Amino acid sequence: MACPNERFLRSRSDPTGGGRMLSLDTKLKILERLSKGEGTASIARSFGLKESIIRSARKHGLRIRHTSQGPSSAPTNRRRRIKGPHLHRIERELACWIEKQNRLQISIDVTAVREKAVALHRKLQEETCSLSVLQEKFVASPGWFEKFKIRQQVHESYSCSDLENDGDDFLEIKHEPLEIYISEDESEKNISGTSYHDVMYDISQDNTLGPVIMTCEGAYQSQIMFPGNTRAESYLMQLQQVVQEGGYTPDQVFYASKTGLFWKRLPSNTFISKVEMSSPGYKARNDRFTLLLCTNMSGNLRLKPLLVYHTVKPRDLNVTSYQMLPVHWRFDRKASMTTMLFEDWFVNCAIPEVSAYCKMKNLEEKALILVDSVINQPELVNEFHPNIKVMFLQSNISSLLQPVDQGVIAQFKRIYTKSLLQKLMFFTEGRDEELVESFWSNYSMKEALFNIRDSWMSVEIPVFNEIWRSVCPHSIHDFVGFPNITREIQEIIELANKIPGRGFAEITEDDIMEHLESHMEELTAEEVAEQVKASQEDDDDQEITAASSMLTSSELKQVIKVLYETEQVLIEKERNPFRLEHSLPHLKSLKAIYIDALKKTEKRQSGTSYCKA
Repeated sequence: MACPNERFLRSRSDPTGGGRMLSLDTKLKILERLSKGEGTASIARSFGLKESIIRSARKHGLRIRHTSQGPSSAPTNRRRRIKGPHLHRIERELACWIEKQNRLQISIDVTAVREKAVALHRKLQEETCSLSVLQEKFVASPGWFEKFKIRQQVHESYSCSDLENDGDDFLEIKHEPLEIYISEDESEKNISGTSYHDVMYDISQDNTLGPVIMTCEGAYQSQIMFPGNTRAESYLMQLQQVVQEGGYTPDQVFYASKTGLFWKRLPSNTFISKVEMSSPGYKARNDRFTLLLCTNMSGNLRLKPLLVYHTVKPRDLNVTSYQMLPVHWRFDRKASMTTMLFEDWFVNCAIPEVSAYCKMKNLEEKALILVDSVINQPELVNEFHPNIKVMFLQSNISSLLQPVDQGVIAQFKRIYTKSLLQKLMFFTEGRDEELVESFWSNYSMKEALFNIRDSWMSVEIPVFNEIWRSVCPHSIHDFVGFPNITREIQEIIELANKIPGRGFAEITEDDIMEHLESHMEELTAEEVAEQVKASQEDDDDQEITAASSMLTSSELKQVIKVLYETEQVLIEKERNPFRLEHSLPHLKSLKAIYIDALKKTEKRQSGTSYCKA
């Protein structure tokens, strides 16, 4: 969560947050116009600033005027080295920022940390409007960084694979819990505006955090470390022993983890979100899926996602059978993963899929499924199958594996967001804000389910492999690291900036980070009550006879026509022989499928007409 004054006195033309400082004269002009009763919107437009900056100037008005009236307000070339509480504040916020990158699996290097420290100092200068701070010099030198590591208990270590790849390119940083640098009077909040408990999300019972990984190229390479945590080391050794004694191959060890997804949510600063948030009643942006994602160590079997929703059959989910959906659809009034639902998933979903996979791969029908401790532990779950077993991770181990696990879930959510914005961009063609509203109102739950399936299947195998390097380090070979997360975020930003409508062009990296983080939020009691009420109304409105979800003959003809037109355009316009060679056979197969469906539909309709006659 960004600090309330994070963009105070920054240029509107600099959405990245680098920011230029406004002169004291400009600040005084803003205050003078405010004193005359001029509105913040008018002043913001004339200065090319955001309204929040004008409001912040009003808030700090007394301080700005006091600075302007001081005897030493004239410019000076004398600079002072930053020290004391100002340095303490910068280092606290820097540590919180590193923690946030860890949680989001963002690759950073030492240079990025030093640059962020300089940016935090610049922000401090903008916020305080104090001449003493403005005169302080801070360059985040290598010497400062070494002292910062000592003060904040930051440790560096290199693995053997790192040294083979020129160790300077792969640096692993690990630091102690945040109590070390958060003072008692501020233990419930940090200066970023993020709640203390949000920052402490991953502190386990043994007060051990997962590592912050920093690489120059954006690749992710890590090794879970447990310094002084003998219980965690012992449990991990037991886990490795279970895998080895069971004779499980990488194809037969699975990991299941629960996550939440707000399926119809856009970044909060877009006009779609602002309109929805200001409207009363239940909001679609708060419509939440609970997902259980499960994959094996090798990453070549991703089980069909389990989805828990608060309504048995939503109005816009027009299907004749839940088996047609790309997810295992389950119902709970609060969309929670209950013990009963987990048992149902294990017996009716996981066991059949894993058994079929083992048979296809000519493997012995056995498997070990490691399950995140956030899921309730059914007592009898391991009595359902003689060879497919479930092992619930202890809470301290789950916390230590979770940062790696979140590499999978984080990329899944990035892909989902990117796919959603890509559809929106192509639908609108960058032309009209009304088209954005039209697309968003028609974006259905069924479309979201297929988007979830496609996003899950698009997560890259190296991301899965990293989960197992700490559990079975000898089972993963030729690990090449995570994809460049910074590049993925930038691609999302570029897509968003091409979408017409207020707020899309101004989306920044911070906005996307905040949006991705928002999927981890829990609904408030009021929002849950609204959700339950909406689901009850949905149930009451269900018709006794379901509408047919089959394509009519006219709709099938339209599909076939589009396929023929697409084929014609490709033959006439495509100049890339490779793409043409590979696309035409797929189009031919699609045409054959729908032509056959049309024949069967027309035959069925003619038979019905004959019977009526």
